[in-house]
Amino acid sequence: MLPGDYVAYRLTGEICTTKSGLSEGIFWDYQSDSVSEKLLNYFGFDASLLPDLVPAFSIQGKVKPAMAQKLGVDKMP
Repeated sequence: MLPGDYVAYRLTGEICTTKSGLSEGIFWDYQSDSVSEKLLNYFGFDASLLPDLVPAFSIQGKVKPAMAQKLGVDKMP
């Protein structure tokens, strides 16, 4: 998990990533517009280990009520 993916996970309890997130870890193949099978095979990783893929500029999850309360954002107008 990349740091941003981990922070989102801790806030929401949902695990996801983006194309740009996967590309930071060199796992995104822009030529095929998909996860790099070559890289997965090289390292022996199963594609099922990858989190759900979501658009970069989209809702990545909803903040858990307990986390919102800890951060003081549960009482926003």
